[in-house]
Amino acid sequence: MISVSKMNHLESTSRNITLTLSAWDRHLIRCHGFPFPEIKEVIDAVPDSVDVAEVSCNPHYVEYLLGDLARSINECKDGMLLERLNDLFECIEMDAGRQ
Repeated sequence: MISVSKMNHLESTSRNITLTLSAWDRHLIRCHGFPFPEIKEVIDAVPDSVDVAEVSCNPHYVEYLLGDLARSINECKDGMLLERLNDLFECIEMDAGRQ
């Protein structure tokens, strides 16, 4: 497991949230969770060959990510993808809630 962190302009005002994401989770975020530049940078910093990584994001952007994943879940017509997006949403929500 690797850890990646990037400083951003909001970091000084709030504590970052560490998300544990598999390679598949990172792919889903890129495709269905509109990764804002701050989240995209930390996700793209992890090589695709790394199975599980911890990435650190500002809570502000984690909330946006959850909102975008919720939008994708509501629009999803594929049952398997819907289940995976729901699992990812719940994992991110739990990671954020513990911190």
